[in-house]
Amino acid sequence: MDLFFSRTVTLLAITVARRPLNYKDLTSSTDKARVEAAWQHVKAKIAAATLETSPFALIRIDDVFPSDFYELLVGQLPENSAYDFSTAEDYAVIGNEVRRGGLRFDDLSNINRLPKPAQAFWRQVTGPGITQQLTQALIGKFRPHLEVPADAVQADQPVNIFGKWLLSRDLAGYELPPHVDVRQKLVAGLFYLPDASQESPYGTTILTPKPDRADSLTDRDRYYREDFDVAAQVPFHANSFLAFVRSDHSFHGVDTVGPEVTQRNILMFNVNIA
Repeated sequence: MDLFFSRTVTLLAITVARRPLNYKDLTSSTDKARVEAAWQHVKAKIAAATLETSPFALIRIDDVFPSDFYELLVGQLPENSAYDFSTAEDYAVIGNEVRRGGLRFDDLSNINRLPKPAQAFWRQVTGPGITQQLTQALIGKFRPHLEVPADAVQADQPVNIFGKWLLSRDLAGYELPPHVDVRQKLVAGLFYLPDASQESPYGTTILTPKPDRADSLTDRDRYYREDFDVAAQVPFHANSFLAFVRSDHSFHGVDTVGPEVTQRNILMFNVNIA
């Protein structure tokens, strides 16, 4: 497990895009020191979090950001038109994933379309230094439980570990079937960003295969909900955070959103390995 500290870790610079709402407030109230303090708060929360190991390694955190910083993040969420909602037919065969929109931060054109004050703000909030710190915090928390793909480790070659940001929005009707993440992902992190009116008991559902189905649930992208039992239901609460290690047994999903919830906003941070 010393792999992650004995080999070179290369981190990508990440950019982010949001709706330009109140640039005067952004430029006057958000500076480098405030952003750094907010992420130091997050790192301290991660370090202090209880590490659960059943059915797989995960942490759950309340009040992950300082409250004023959380309000600032929520206040800058973009309109639906800023998101890419997939129309792929495969996303509606099991579940209803076409109701999820994504805004990928590694696409420079997203942030470059925004006015300069907003560009400066989001480069501070999810810049390379923050990305590196959060990546290291999550690796340190989960290190005994990380599963590294064999093809990612080669003799005398550095391991390329990097953080990736994505803003997602789920609309009413969204459903994510049971699945495990791709092997290139080491840790999945989800910052839940609802306002008070959009909170829900149903955030991410942690699942275990039914005993008579466990041996048959392999090598598929998506599975049927009836083949699983609920191990835990992580609520979709304001200013909360869920992170878990990717493995062949880290089954999870999202039960149908709505109708009382019209949208679910999540800032995702994934630790990947090339």
